[in-house]
Amino acid sequence: MVLKLRFPRNSYPIPIEEYKGYQSSYGWWPGSPTNILPRFTKSSVGASNFCPQQYFIKYPLGVKEPENDNMIRGTNVHDAVEQFYHDVDLDVIDELNGVGNDLHEMHNYFMSIIPNMDRYELGEEEHIRKYLLAEAMRAMDCDLDLFLPVGNEITLHGVVEIQDQKIHITGMIDRLFVDNEGRYHVHELKTGVFNPKKDRKWEHMRQELAYYVFLMKHCDNKLYDRDNNVIGELPLSDANVAWWGWDHTGGEGIYRGKESVRTREMALMLRSLEDLLRYHRNYNGDTDGIQFPLLHPNKTNFLCEPWCALKGFCPRYDKPLMPYNARVFKSESLSEGGESG
Repeated sequence: MVLKLRFPRNSYPIPIEEYKGYQSSYGWWPGSPTNILPRFTKSSVGASNFCPQQYFIKYPLGVKEPENDNMIRGTNVHDAVEQFYHDVDLDVIDELNGVGNDLHEMHNYFMSIIPNMDRYELGEEEHIRKYLLAEAMRAMDCDLDLFLPVGNEITLHGVVEIQDQKIHITGMIDRLFVDNEGRYHVHELKTGVFNPKKDRKWEHMRQELAYYVFLMKHCDNKLYDRDNNVIGELPLSDANVAWWGWDHTGGEGIYRGKESVRTREMALMLRSLEDLLRYHRNYNGDTDGIQFPLLHPNKTNFLCEPWCALKGFCPRYDKPLMPYNARVFKSESLSEGGESG
């Protein structure tokens, strides 16, 4: 019995919405059929920036990282905030603003929108409370016609050409807002801690948001839900995307950042796309990830050792370190398929 890595994305390319005949795959290589394009997302590009070898394990190989409490908490908070914008009533906000301008009352109303708060077990309520307090303050100080996002957990798709290669870019944007001059603001929610004193934190967030700006400018102008159903349309490819920002709810309070779109980070993000495409162009489409570089040894003690859950799939570490609940195939030979286990 041998352990065979799973290739769900490579074996099962996904059709590209609005681009009939094309499919895309994280496992793309130069020998792929001509109608298969490389697929890039904000998360996959970010993973490649962090560690190209970890990217190879998670995306072309398709090894699913075991879910931990941080992931579950983040998903729950995102779901609650998404539902908040669906259910909040602007008339109630207006009424509360007109009867005393009481932040406590506004915050209580916002919290009341989230059902079954006692069902959370991983500290989600604290994150939701911080976020909705910041939104209650904003609701008391803004034009209510602009309070709601024009895009709430929306997926975008686009096809763009980089270095003579068409690639499929896609991603889910947490929130899109628009100001009274029609300028767009793309906003991200994180449940981790943000340290504004660390330059790398700023660069990481800015490059993530730069990817979204790039995606907006090259999308098909349709808004998709998480099941890829079309739920609306916006002329995003012609939009003036003037701002980006992010909320981090993992510290003592909420860290809310907002700034103008920066050309430097847009250029760095494009360079990241080019680097990732270069790795794939040298890839043979098999289980050998030699074209996806390892982190420099000086970084292993503070990145690989405490944090990486996939070390057992990395050539730098031993196979016994494979997480027991990572998604793999078990088969009799490396050439056979197998049932997922």
